Amino acid sequence: MQIIRILSLLLFISFQGISQTNLETNMVFGGNSIDEPKDISANAAGNTLFYGARSFSSDGDVPANAGGSDFWVMKRNLDGSLIWSKTFGGTNNDDLEAVMPHSDGGVMAFGTTRTDQGLFGDLTGLAGGWLMRTNSNGTLIDGKIFGGTITETAVDAFRHVNGNVTMAMEAGSTTLNGQTNNGILDVWLVQVNAALTIQWTALLGGNGTDVPEAITSDINGNIYVAATSNSNLPGLGNNQGGKDIWVFKISPTGELLWQKTFGGSEDEEASDILFHPDGFVYVLAHSGSSDGDFDANDGLNDLWMIRLAGIDGDLEHMQRFGGSGNDFNGHADFYGDDQIVISVSSTSSDLELTGNKGLADVWVLTTDLNGNILQQMNYGGSLNDLAVDIITNDSIFYLLSSTLSSDKNVPFNSITQQDLWYYSLNPNPDTCSEQFLCQPDSMLTNHIYPPANDALICVSGCTAGYGPGPQFNTGSCPDFVQPTAYFFVTTDTTADLLTLSVTSDEFNQPQIALLRSVNCSSFQQVECATGLNGSVLMAYIDVDPLTTYVIAISDVEGNIGEFELCATSIDVEFCNEDDRIFVTSTSLGSPLKGPYKPGEEVRICYELEDWNKLDCNGFQGLVPTFGPGWDTTSFDLFGQPIEMDELLAPVTTGFWEWYKVGDVRYNVSNPINGFDGGQGMPAGWYFTNTGNTPPATEPDETTGDIEVCTPTPDKWKVCFYLKVVDECESNLDCTISMRTFSDGELGRNPSLACAYDQEEVFITNMVCCVNPGIQNIQDFSVCSNDTIAFQPQTNLFPPVTYTWTADPDPFIMGATSGNDLASFYQVLINETAVPLKVRYTIRAEGNGCETDTEEFEITVLPLPTSRITVTGPTIICSGSTVTFNFESTGTPPFAIGLYRDNELFANVLSESNFLSIPIDPVFGGRFRIGTLSDASCDGQGTGFVNVTVKPNSSVIIDTTICEGESFIVGTEVFDETGTYTVTLEDGATNNCDSVVFLSLTIAPTITESIDEIICNGDTLYVLGEPYTESTTELIEYTGPEGCPNFINLHLVVEDTFSMDIAQTICNGDTLDFEGILVYQEGTYSFVEEIRPGCFEETVLHLDVLPAIFINDLAIIGDNGTNSGAILVEIIGGSPPFQFLWNTGQTSESLFNIKHGTYQLTVTDRLGCIQVFSFNVPMISGTKDLTKSDNEIKIWPTMTAAGEKMQLLNTGLTSASVNGITWWSTHGQSLDITLDLEIGAGANAYIYVPELLAPGIYFVRLSLSNGESIWTKVVLNE
Repeated sequence: MQIIRILSLLLFISFQGISQTNLETNMVFGGNSIDEPKDISANAAGNTLFYGARSFSSDGDVPANAGGSDFWVMKRNLDGSLIWSKTFGGTNNDDLEAVMPHSDGGVMAFGTTRTDQGLFGDLTGLAGGWLMRTNSNGTLIDGKIFGGTITETAVDAFRHVNGNVTMAMEAGSTTLNGQTNNGILDVWLVQVNAALTIQWTALLGGNGTDVPEAITSDINGNIYVAATSNSNLPGLGNNQGGKDIWVFKISPTGELLWQKTFGGSEDEEASDILFHPDGFVYVLAHSGSSDGDFDANDGLNDLWMIRLAGIDGDLEHMQRFGGSGNDFNGHADFYGDDQIVISVSSTSSDLELTGNKGLADVWVLTTDLNGNILQQMNYGGSLNDLAVDIITNDSIFYLLSSTLSSDKNVPFNSITQQDLWYYSLNPNPDTCSEQFLCQPDSMLTNHIYPPANDALICVSGCTAGYGPGPQFNTGSCPDFVQPTAYFFVTTDTTADLLTLSVTSDEFNQPQIALLRSVNCSSFQQVECATGLNGSVLMAYIDVDPLTTYVIAISDVEGNIGEFELCATSIDVEFCNEDDRIFVTSTSLGSPLKGPYKPGEEVRICYELEDWNKLDCNGFQGLVPTFGPGWDTTSFDLFGQPIEMDELLAPVTTGFWEWYKVGDVRYNVSNPINGFDGGQGMPAGWYFTNTGNTPPATEPDETTGDIEVCTPTPDKWKVCFYLKVVDECESNLDCTISMRTFSDGELGRNPSLACAYDQEEVFITNMVCCVNPGIQNIQDFSVCSNDTIAFQPQTNLFPPVTYTWTADPDPFIMGATSGNDLASFYQVLINETAVPLKVRYTIRAEGNGCETDTEEFEITVLPLPTSRITVTGPTIICSGSTVTFNFESTGTPPFAIGLYRDNELFANVLSESNFLSIPIDPVFGGRFRIGTLSDASCDGQGTGFVNVTVKPNSSVIIDTTICEGESFIVGTEVFDETGTYTVTLEDGATNNCDSVVFLSLTIAPTITESIDEIICNGDTLYVLGEPYTESTTELIEYTGPEGCPNFINLHLVVEDTFSMDIAQTICNGDTLDFEGILVYQEGTYSFVEEIRPGCFEETVLHLDVLPAIFINDLAIIGDNGTNSGAILVEIIGGSPPFQFLWNTGQTSESLFNIKHGTYQLTVTDRLGCIQVFSFNVPMISGTKDLTKSDNEIKIWPTMTAAGEKMQLLNTGLTSASVNGITWWSTHGQSLDITLDLEIGAGANAYIYVPELLAPGIYFVRLSLSNGESIWTKVVLNE
């Protein structure tokens, strides 16, 4: 197939303006080794992102590496542009886990260190949790290591609004902060203040391995931890098998408030935890179990969302997600008030997922607060891409993942190790382009014109920002309810069939429709399709030539993004112009179009009413297919209907006959219809034209049922009887199809003009009334006034109706009988105090089938009630309690929503019909029961209570004292920095307590050092005092807090300052040093009086790089055919060298060159440059290389300037020498003219020129016959 790809520059005038849609910022970061992303977080302003990773790299985006793995922290703008990138750590592995932006523009990072960090933390064991802080420029300014004598591994941390930080670690040490480890590994929580001073610690766990996975907090400072445990935990039941999920709540001061476990027989592992402002805790986990609390599983692991009540940890809801692969390591964030966005690592591509791009993808799904999926899409490349973290910021999703890929959704990168993949998803993007619209009054640039020559036209488009597409009142195409892009396609003048395809990496279920429309508001369907895994194809659509159609493109799931649309059309002709299948009678009275009853006999006819003899093709084959609902006794052994009352009548001389499978063969290769040349045909009716030239006994040997090639009004018809199967267990398909073939395909006429003929299909089925059944309906309970609506399942063919009778207990209202209704529907009311019952008998009917009756019972439960009262005073001081009483009717336990002034105050659980509980009302108000439910139903509360809360007085003291002093409140003495709360009982004027909030800062005594060197005559000022002479003294002064501070001053006064300069130059270069040109290695000094009595000495240390020179040289002359060559060997300098000839070549030597002058520029590794010149001579004669006519040798080859040298003729004939050239290794040459005639075996003498310096020279003797002889000569001093 010819492929034509149309560039946007040619086809789309404005297409260059299209940007990414939902997948917006998209970047990969990394270096030359493994870089493992860990965390992403936004600052409070929402305009800066911090990325955290553990890195083994030392290049690329990673600035450095101190050894093993390092903390790698990046600060970037939302578009990914870099603000700064820093690594932190020591020589051993340092593994970052969490980043927490600081209000000063810096960041706090938490992870595991195996290296002592000096000023920023002392390591007491093998590994500990390292909490570090940078300033806004990324400079490390504070840090501390937390751990014991063995190993503590960091997991997660949370920074509170007051600056406190709570850290979660795996604890392996025996004791920590006075607490003893309970098993193999415990959960260790440590909370510190802004100064990194420990406020409290908690060591929690059982007899096995208990490790934290994630941590979060609420606005009140309560801490929620999701952990994984294989222990039997104190206060909880036994482990359910493998690893269980352990969730617990800790108070702001470190006390355990509640704990819950969830598990099955296999392993479960938590991965994230969130707290919703409405008071719910959400835990993400993955499970391999299909029992216990995790009662189902579709693959290796499924993702679970667990919702708990924040106040007591009671289970509210569990929701499972995933496919048949491995769905694990979920992370989440809230999107608005009522949605959750989740990123998950997934190898699945089915069930709730609709695609997979490689080994593992990042599955991103948005749900409501109950876990119902609202939107989902997978992102990734061909290799492993794993979810790490996700946050929402200004309604944009920002994701951090790890990747090994470099294709599809992952930007191309040449790094083969694990990298950080950062990208953002915009749920509400701007319109990606204004061009993909359906507008009848303008011809936009979204118009394609595929030629009818099978050429493939491909263009790009996008759907972001568009509205829904076409809606249909009739037809089989589904409505386009998601964002839709439009294209126009105009067919060629000879186009018959159009093929369309859409592919996308940004959505999985592309929806496409080919439509007719004149106004872009109403549409006529031509063809539609929905794809899978990002691809959809509509092949060989029958279209009209020179006609404009509309193409609508969307995604069924509502995902938005870019796609590629391809179109191709072909010019074909058809033979079968008009045919039909129809039923004329049914023996049991069923509709002619079905469905049919078991055992019913049906008369079926096929009629071919118009055959176009294109390319002289005759009708020669009719192949039927029959669905499984037809009884096999209706067919003979070879598949032909037995009872036939109207046979195919020949038009010409010959006969129509049924042939079994393989008797007739397809005569050419036609992949369009799925047949290869010589392939056996299915059983069917085939025509043999006996009027053809013998042999004419088989269809393969003749033409079809045709006399002439001109049009004739010929028709063919066949009718037969088929019986529906007698016995069945379910409704069966009775579809019949008929497909025609021409003699160009079967016989001896080799023409494919009919190759695109399509089969005619009659779709129907049978109704199975054998053992008609209705589902067994179990007895169940409902609450009074509930609506009951359902359709019991049956094996009847639709439409199905239901008839039932009702037998209610007395006092039940709403129990009615029903007759021939589409579903069972009742609203039952029980206003008594006890459960009442209604007994039902129901049956189903449909298409003449009726089921037996089914009996079931509905218990109607009365709605619960509860009355609120109080015991004791209702006027109290702040912090005191009121005893509330709840007297309830119904079935315990009761969930009572206690409201204060019409707002939810607390959720109360009553396990009996009467509950008395002391509650701190916090503030005064009217208390009532707002919501109520018992074990089964929701009810209502009665009564109200007015409570008055007198405030306690309070005072805030924020003060600073000097080190060694103390501060007294009441009877308590404080001498350490911290925040304290002191309650003075009955200290307020209203006889309530007085609370003192003390923020105390101990100002330490500060001693700083000043080491300075000044020149004679200069003055140093310290605290305003001048110093002009050398001195060492301790200066005391009063700091801003009024506390004593000290300065250690060490001042040195000198006459001369020295400055050393190290400089390196290339051989032959000169350097201007204070007005003097220097070029030899050595040390140079320059002293200058910068002011009276003060001198500055500059010392230059000069290094000269080695010279670049020629070590070996050979020049071969050119005989007029570009046969010359310069063979040169460069040494010296600082290899490697870069070579550049004046011809542009970059090799060391030149070959196949013509005579002339050549210049070589040599640059070494350090940038030094040396230029050499060479002359390639013209050789005017030729020489038989098999004969030694003459050979001139120079002797000796090691001599000195001014010395005599011999020229020896070792050849067979005399030689004339007319010149000698001396070439230095620096490319300089000296030409000397000679006139020497040297006989065979004779010699002559010449002198080495006096002006030549010692060194290596290449000497060329030029002979009168055009030849050159080269010799290397070394001149000594």
